[in-house]
Amino acid sequence: DITSPTELEFESPWPNPFPLSVSRTASASFRAALGGHAVLTLHNLLGQRVRDLYDAAVEGGSRTTVRFDVGDLPPGVYICRLNVDALAASRLLVLQR
Repeated sequence: DITSPTELEFESPWPNPFPLSVSRTASASFRAALGGHAVLTLHNLLGQRVRDLYDAAVEGGSRTTVRFDVGDLPPGVYICRLNVDALAASRLLVLQR
């Protein structure tokens, strides 16, 4: 459970590693204690933004799950970045054939 208003829970994208040969859709879940405006983006290891995944307001304490298509991306390691107002977190997503 979230115990502080400055806490941000961000679960690793699932499945991870992601088998591109099996599915095209990955998901990521997060929860912010106070809510606010959430932005979830996918970046390559050079830090370049590959895709915008989510950009909307979220309620404090509510879990948000974002499903996104990765079937057109090449295999490799990606960074999922989450910002909810001033809070930030990152998780790795590995895509494999």
